[in-house]
Amino acid sequence: MILDVDSGTTHALASEYKGKKFNGPNDIVLRSEKNGELFAYFTDPVYAWLEKDRFEDLPYLDERVKSHGPGLCGVYRVKLTEDAHLQTNAKNEVELIASDMMRPNGIKFIDDDHLIVSECCQGSHVENCKSGTSRWRIFEQQDQESISSSSWAHSKIIENTVSADAAEGGCADGFALYEYVNREERRKHVLIGSCVGGMCIVDLESGEVVSRMWTTREQGGCKISNVAVGKEYAFLTGSCGILTLPLTGSGRQSEDTEASLHTEL
Repeated sequence: MILDVDSGTTHALASEYKGKKFNGPNDIVLRSEKNGELFAYFTDPVYAWLEKDRFEDLPYLDERVKSHGPGLCGVYRVKLTEDAHLQTNAKNEVELIASDMMRPNGIKFIDDDHLIVSECCQGSHVENCKSGTSRWRIFEQQDQESISSSSWAHSKIIENTVSADAAEGGCADGFALYEYVNREERRKHVLIGSCVGGMCIVDLESGEVVSRMWTTREQGGCKISNVAVGKEYAFLTGSCGILTLPLTGSGRQSEDTEASLHTEL
């Protein structure tokens, strides 16, 4: 969807893949390709099919994907044109990047050739994506000169699993990427994002969750959905509202860190 912030009007950039309607696109990131063309990369999980009286990850969601959706939960891209804001544009060619993820969710580029997609596992019926699992998949563009969607392939899967009962909900949903230079003057990236039980910091080089802040264990519980990082604060959205987390100190915390959040709104 494209929103014209001046007029407040919206237009669909794309609404289907090969004649089948999307499930419900979730997250999106823009990327300028090597030839200067601009593409929107986005995820399309199952959650738009949720019903109020069955508001959890149950088999009916996957059945609805097959009967009413495109038959898969995909990662896609679609080309943006200069006059995209003028188009109702349900006929733009949509290209499939990945079709083997069960619950693709958050999406971002680390650099020109690496794409990260989180997988939000919350149910118990999907064998390789059950509650308690936080997963981030990294895709690499194999042909550096190609701008084809087919040139993307899995290069790494980062996965962390805790007891679903201990976690009390949450999943790998939205995330932010933070770049820094370490003591050896090497450039490194860490992922700060929602995960099972709260918020996780992930070392993308080692593929490990190096710190977890439990928020589902707080009084009332709070499942984190998205994260943005500023200069002095991390900003979190979740089931309990919009939160701020002061970024203080530089010590490495353990996997079982308990922390409290300061509610801003």
